[in-house]
Amino acid sequence: MGSTAPIVYVATDGSGDYNTDGTADEVQINQATAFVNAHPEYDTVYIKAGNYEIANTVIFYSNMNLQGAGVDDTIITLVDECMFPQYKSLFEPATRAAHNFKIHDFQVDGNYFAQKYVRTVYGEPAVHGRSFMDGFGFRHNGPNGDRSDPYDFEIYNMEIHHIANDGIKINGDGKPANMNIHDNEFYWTGHDDIYIHGSDGVYIHDNLVSVLNGDCGFRIENTDNVVITNNIMQTDPSALHGLSAIYLSLTGASYTCQNYEISYNEIKTHQEFGVVVCNRVTGTPALDKASDLYIHHNLIYDSTGYGSHSGGIQINGWDNTVIENNVIDSSEGDGIITRNRFGMGSTTGYKIYIRNNIITGSNYNSAFSSSGYGINNYLDSRHDLILENNNVWDNEKGNYRNVGSYASDLNVDPLFVDRANHDYRLRSNSPIIDAGIGVYGSDDSKPAPSNTAPVLNAIGDRTVDEGSTLISTVSATDVNGDSLAYSATGLPSGASIGSSTGAFSWTPSEGQEGTHSVTFEVTDGQLTDSEEVTITVIRNTATAPSLVYDNRLRESTPDTTLAEDNYIDIGHFDGTGRYRDVMWFNLSTYNTTDTVSDATLSLYWYYPENSPRNQDTVVEIYRAADWNSDDVSWNNKAAGTPWNNAGGDWFDVNNVAQGSEPYASITFDANDLPDNRYYEFDITELVQDYVSGEYDNTGFFLKAQNEHDNYIAFYSSDWSNENQRPKLTIGHATESDSVIGPANPSITPVHLLASSDQVTPGETFTVDVLIDPAVPITGAQLDLLFDGSKLTAGSVTEGNLFDQNGASTFFSSGIMLNNDGKIEEVYSSIIGSESVTSQGVMATISMTAGSATGMAEIDLANVVISDTNSNLMPFTTSKATVLVDTAPVIDQIGAKYVDETSTLTFAVSATDADGDILIYSAAGLPVGASFDSASGEFIWTPSEGQAGTYVVTSEVTDGYLADSESFTIKVNAAYPRADVNEDGIVNILDITLVGQNIGSSAESDPRCDVNQDGLINILDLTAVAQNFGDIVN
Repeated sequence: MGSTAPIVYVATDGSGDYNTDGTADEVQINQATAFVNAHPEYDTVYIKAGNYEIANTVIFYSNMNLQGAGVDDTIITLVDECMFPQYKSLFEPATRAAHNFKIHDFQVDGNYFAQKYVRTVYGEPAVHGRSFMDGFGFRHNGPNGDRSDPYDFEIYNMEIHHIANDGIKINGDGKPANMNIHDNEFYWTGHDDIYIHGSDGVYIHDNLVSVLNGDCGFRIENTDNVVITNNIMQTDPSALHGLSAIYLSLTGASYTCQNYEISYNEIKTHQEFGVVVCNRVTGTPALDKASDLYIHHNLIYDSTGYGSHSGGIQINGWDNTVIENNVIDSSEGDGIITRNRFGMGSTTGYKIYIRNNIITGSNYNSAFSSSGYGINNYLDSRHDLILENNNVWDNEKGNYRNVGSYASDLNVDPLFVDRANHDYRLRSNSPIIDAGIGVYGSDDSKPAPSNTAPVLNAIGDRTVDEGSTLISTVSATDVNGDSLAYSATGLPSGASIGSSTGAFSWTPSEGQEGTHSVTFEVTDGQLTDSEEVTITVIRNTATAPSLVYDNRLRESTPDTTLAEDNYIDIGHFDGTGRYRDVMWFNLSTYNTTDTVSDATLSLYWYYPENSPRNQDTVVEIYRAADWNSDDVSWNNKAAGTPWNNAGGDWFDVNNVAQGSEPYASITFDANDLPDNRYYEFDITELVQDYVSGEYDNTGFFLKAQNEHDNYIAFYSSDWSNENQRPKLTIGHATESDSVIGPANPSITPVHLLASSDQVTPGETFTVDVLIDPAVPITGAQLDLLFDGSKLTAGSVTEGNLFDQNGASTFFSSGIMLNNDGKIEEVYSSIIGSESVTSQGVMATISMTAGSATGMAEIDLANVVISDTNSNLMPFTTSKATVLVDTAPVIDQIGAKYVDETSTLTFAVSATDADGDILIYSAAGLPVGASFDSASGEFIWTPSEGQAGTYVVTSEVTDGYLADSESFTIKVNAAYPRADVNEDGIVNILDITLVGQNIGSSAESDPRCDVNQDGLINILDLTAVAQNFGDIVN
C-alpha cells in the first residue's frame, strides 16, 4: 500500500492505491474497503474525483469513512442493464447491524432509464421498480444476506438520483439507531427517497428533494423518536407521481410510532399531501400506539392533486398530535383533514390540537366530494379537534367541516408580504399580527416592535405508571416570532426535555412512585414564562401470569399427547404434516372488574436455524375451545372426546367457530432465519375477554394461516432457559386504581345493532336501537348519525321496548335528513304510569347502501333517557360499523408449467363489481420469483436444481374483502448440457453440432458451449464424449 495516512485512495488516473479502468469499478472500490476493514490502522476510503461505473454492489464496513471529492467531482454510475435481482442494492454494508460509518461527498447515479428489464404497472422502465436496485440498501432479505439494523451512522453531502426504487432503504430492529441523514440532494427516485421501517432514533434534516418522483419523499414506518426538519421538497409536472412529501405510518399492532417532530420544512407543488399520517392497524389499537406528533413551522403550498387524495396535512389515528405555526396555502383538497389513506381500526378519542396556523386557498378536488375546506374533520367520530387561534380564510367549500368550536379563530385576509412569490411573512398592518398568529412576523419599513414575553401553552398535571413512558411536547407562542428555548427544574431522575423542541420524556423506574413537582419554562432569550406541573407515578400493576400448560398438536401422530417437549411448533413440514399448539395461562388472580390496558404474548423464535422456508409462516392466535392438557392431541380435546374438527377447535375475534380473523398475527418471512429473540403478539382483547368473564379462560390456539412447507418452532415452557420460555405480560388497572374507577351500575347502555356487518352496494339492511335499562325508564329520545356518502336512511319504526308489558306508547319516527347524514328527534315514551326494566329495541331503522364503498359508521347523538320521575338518566352508547363492499372475484389461474432456466410470466387478474382498486399478493413464492402487487404480474426463471412442484396462493383484495386461489407450478428439469440438441440422448449428433461450431463464440449457439466458459472448443467436445450414450429421463 502506498498510503501512510489512515486513508486508502481509489482513483481513475492511476494515482490511487487502487486504480479503476472504467469497467466494473466496484471491484477496486471493494478491494479498498476490504483492506481498510482488515487493517484497523486505516479508517477512510477516499474515492478521488472521476467518473466510476459499477456493475455490482459496492460493499462498505462498520467503523469506516467512505468519502468522495464532492458531488460534482466523484460520480458513481450504475452500468446499463445491470440485471440486479430483486432486493439487491447499489451500496450495502458487509454485515447486518453495521455501525459507526460515514458516507459522504459523492454522487450516485442509478441510471434507471437504462435498466429496461425492470418493468412496472405503469409500463415505464425502472420507475417504481418495486424493490429493484435501492441506492443504499439496509434490507433483511437481499440476495447478499441480511444487511439490516444499521446504527450510529451518518450519510451527508450526497447527490442520489435516478434510483430505480428507494434512494435509501433501511429495515431496523426497533432498537435505538441514531441515524443522521442530512445535507443531501435526492431526485428522480422510483419509489421513496428515504424509506425507514421498524427503527428508533432518526434525524433527517437539511436535505433537498428537488424532484419528488415515484412515491414519497420520506417514508417512516413503525419507528419511534423521529425528527424531520429544515428540508425542501418539491415535485415536477413531468414526474410520474411525486405523491406525499412526508409519509408517517403505523402498519402493525406489534409496533409503535411515538415522539415525532416535523418542523421548518418547505413543501411545495406536491401531488398528494405535504404530510400524510396514518394508522393502518385494524381492530382497536391503543391510543398511544401512534402518539405524540408535533408538526410546526412548516410551509406547505401549491399541492396539485393526485386522484382523491390531496391537500396539506392528512392525519388518521395518531393521539396527542399538535399542529401549530404552519402556513398551508393553495391546497388541492383540504388544508388539514382527518382521513384514512388505507385500512384503519375503530379506536376513538384521538386528540389533535390545531393552533396558530394560517390555512388559506384550499380548493375543491372533484375526485373527493367532501373536500375543499380549511380544516375538515372527515373522521369526526374518531378524532377530537381542539382549535385555538388559527386564521382560516378563503377556502373554496368553507373554512370548517365537522369542527366543533373555533371561537378563538380568525377568518380574515392575513396580508402576506408577497403571496404570489410565496413570501408568507406578515405585513405590519396584518389584522392577525397582534393576535398570536405571527408565524413569520412582519417585514416592512417599520421598526421591529418591542419584545413581548413568550406564552407557555397550558400543560396540566400528568399521571404515568412505573415502567411506562410519559411523552409530552411543551410548546409556547411568541408574537415576535423569536426562537424559543425550553427547560425544566425539578426533573426526576431519568427525565429529559429537548431545549429546542420542548419534547419531554420520562420512564419512571421501580421505586419512583408518588408525586413529583416539575417547573417547565420557556424563554426567548430575554423574557420567560413557566408552569409548575405535578407528575403522579402509580405503582406498576403489570404482571406476568405463570404459564401452566402448552401442548403440541401433531398431525402425523394424531392421538399422541405432546406436553413435555422443549419446543412448540407451528406450520407444515413436508413428509410429516401440520403442527399446531394450545397454551393456557392462569388468570385467576385478576378480578372481573379489572381493565386490561395491554397484554402481550412473547414467543422466542429459534428454529430452523439455517434453512429458509418455501412459504411465509403467518402465526395466528385464536380463542381455543375447551381442552384437557393431560389428553389433548390432534384428534382429541380430552380423553375419549374428539375435537369437532381434527386438528383442534377455535373461535376468531368475531366469535366465529373455525373463523379466519385472529386476535393477533405475525408474519415470519420465508427468507428470514431465526434471530433468537422474542416476538410479541398483542392479545389485549382476548385477555380482557377472559378476565372480564366474557368467555371462560380456555387459553390460546396457535396455528399458521396457510399450512404448507413453512415449519418453524419456538421454545416451550419446558425449555431449560427460563429467559426464553413463553411469557404473557399484562398491564391492568383494578377498581381501586385512581386511573380507572368501577363501573356505575346506574348507567343505561344504548347499543346500535346492524343486521349485517357487511352489505353490497344497493343492499338494504336494518339497524336496531337496543336499550338495556339500569333503572326503570319511561321514555327515550335520540338523533341517529350516519355516513351520508355511503348510506341512505329509509323508514323508522317503533320497537318493543316500551310496549313489552302491554303499555300504550307514543312514538315519533323523527326528522329525516339524508343529505346531512342524520335523523333527528326520534323518540318514544309510555303513556301512563308504567315503566320498563328489561332490555328491548326502541326503534328499527331501515337503511340502504349507496354505490360508494368502504366502512360506514352509524352513531348516536343527543340521547335522552327518562326515569319514572322524569329525571335524566346517565347512559353509554356504542356505534355500529357496516362495510359497504362487494368481494372481488379472482379469475381462474390454473396449473402452470415451466422448464428450468426458462421464464414463466403470467398475470393474476380479477373483477370487482364496485370498480374498486385491487391489490394482489402471493404467498409461497419460490426463491427468485417476483410478484407485482399492483398488476398481479408473476415472473420467475427457475434455476437449475429447482425442478419440482410448488404451491402458490394468490389473493386479491379491494382493501376490505378478498378472494384467493391456490395453484401449482411444475418445474421440469432442464436437459443436461451434454445433450446439445435436446433430443433425449447424448450421441454422435451432439458431437457433430459442437464440432461444426468449434472456434466460435458462445453467442453463435449457446447450447454448444457445453462447459459455459464463453468459447466453443475441444473442452466442449470432451464434455460431450464423457457423457456419450447417456439417456435423458
